[in-house]
Amino acid sequence: MPRRLLVALLPLVACATAPPAPSPAPPRAEARPAPPALPPTEAARLDEAARLLADGAGLERAALLLAAVAPGPSRRDLLLGQLAELRGDDVTAVAAYELVLARGEDDEVRLRRALALERLGLGAEAADDLRRLRPAPREPALQPAPTRQLRPLRPSSR
Repeated sequence: MPRRLLVALLPLVACATAPPAPSPAPPRAEARPAPPALPPTEAARLDEAARLLADGAGLERAALLLAAVAPGPSRRDLLLGQLAELRGDDVTAVAAYELVLARGEDDEVRLRRALALERLGLGAEAADDLRRLRPAPREPALQPAPTRQLRPLRPSSR
């Protein structure tokens, strides 16, 4: 066999006799950082949830915080209603707002409930809620500032 042919076949022979390449390592599951610890008190949990909901971000964290608060406080139910609204769950929002209103009248909550009812297509119920809103107290009409006599401008002595 000519030497050139042997030299040309040498890489092919080396590949055929070489041990198989090791298989690539399976992809590792990336370790997720542990979620931040919950605040120690229910009041602190409600405060943090309210801040997250006001920002409109961190809805999952807000849900976790609210789940860690025992049922009962109106503020918890109000925040649950706001969370449901941000998630687009108007049925849950209406239920949460009803719990708040069962404990006492609140015009902001009643308005939120009416808006959620309207989105659900329950316009008659929404209109009833809007009729129950208390009228805002009338502020006295603004009085014009008393007019004062202005001094005439004098030429400067520059």
